[in-house]
Amino acid sequence: MPGRFQITEYCHHFLEEYVRENDCCIDATAGNGNDTEFLCRMVGEGGKVYAFDVQEEAIRQTRLRLENAGLTARASLILDGHENMAKYVQEEASAVVFNFGYLPGGNETGDQSDRSGAGTWAFEKRRCDEPLYLQRGRHRV
Repeated sequence: MPGRFQITEYCHHFLEEYVRENDCCIDATAGNGNDTEFLCRMVGEGGKVYAFDVQEEAIRQTRLRLENAGLTARASLILDGHENMAKYVQEEASAVVFNFGYLPGGNETGDQSDRSGAGTWAFEKRRCDEPLYLQRGRHRV
């Protein structure tokens, strides 16, 4: 891959190769909604994105961002930690995006990085029956 990317740009480039229209995706840490919007565009009108955050302000900002982009119908915004995603998501997800840290521009005490990662790992391990890895269909990446 020529040039230099920010890590979020690199991840988006990578996801563009694997996420398809009508897929289900999860933004485990919605924040300001950047990844949620990106995933909503990728899954198209028939797809679904579940976005989680423990901060009301993050859900509010994500909702506003999706409204401005005309993408609200493609997303379910959930005020809960990603360690509980199995309660909300029944479909198989083609991608799960994590961007740990505090809400950009928000209160830094909302740090999620040490709060729920272990629970999410257990969810991923249970779903995949192996350690965390990227996969599309039956093909590991």
